[in-house]
Amino acid sequence: MNSRTYSLTGCEVPRFYESLQVNVIETGCYNFISNDSVKTFYSIYKNNFSPFNPFENLVSQNDGALNTSQLGLIAYLQSETTYVLVVAAYEASPFSVIISGQNNVSLKHFSKYFDYSLNNSNSLQTYL
Repeated sequence: MNSRTYSLTGCEVPRFYESLQVNVIETGCYNFISNDSVKTFYSIYKNNFSPFNPFENLVSQNDGALNTSQLGLIAYLQSETTYVLVVAAYEASPFSVIISGQNNVSLKHFSKYFDYSLNNSNSLQTYL
């Protein structure tokens, strides 16, 4: 698996990441949760994500400061707007995302090296 990396500040250890285009059907709050053994970091971007400028278009993020088995974030997302979910970790490994909120969401890969499966409960499993 070919994994990409980026550094949030340019001074920290680079993180492996995967990016997913998120389209919401109904405006409201959405919860993105990981239940993995690897500490993951989540960020939501409006319209686009650039690993060269990771603060541009940033809507919400978690900092990974909580050392719990469930990490994630809550974001208020509007319908008819394209968002990008970036999932990152310090090591390349499988991860899963569980999304809950006002309504279902649709996910599309937003990167060159991406393989995922989505079941009807909005649960995603893929690799960084």
